[in-house]
Order: sequence, then C-alpha cells, then structure tokens
Amino acid sequence: MAKRIGVLLSGRGSNFEALADSVSAGRIPNAEISIVVSNKPNAPGLERAAARKIPARAIPPKASNAKPTTARSPPSCTNTKSI
Repeated sequence: MAKRIGVLLSGRGSNFEALADSVSAGRIPNAEISIVVSNKPNAPGLERAAARKIPARAIPPKASNAKPTTARSPPSCTNTKSI
C-alpha cells in the first residue's frame, strides 16, 4: 500500500512540483500525493496539482478578531551557580 502524502502550499507550488516529480520518477518509493491544500484560493500551485489530476483545495484562513500572538521570552535561568 502506498503512503499517502498531503502537500500544503501558499504560492506557485515549486516545492510541490519537485515532490510530485520525485514521486512520479520513483525516487520516493511507495508514495502518492493524495491532496494539495492552500490557504490562498488563487495559488498557482493548486492549478499545477489539478493539471496532474491530484485533488486540490483552498481553505482560506478563518477571520478572527483575536489579537495576534507574540513570541514569549525564554524562561530565565534560576540556577546561577558557576561550574
């Protein structure tokens, strides 16, 4: 049974193309790309997937009123002993 691969993309799909070419050429054995998903409905990579007869879907990001998250500072070191 082939391993099923899902590909996420947001643009042209150049990495998807390289992956699809490798699967087709047998460089990734026992694998198939089963779906391509993008957060951008007009991403050219979706058309490239459709041209290869691979199901392609756009799932736009959910609109939210939530504040964007920011990276937290790493915890400070509480052990200050010297070696």
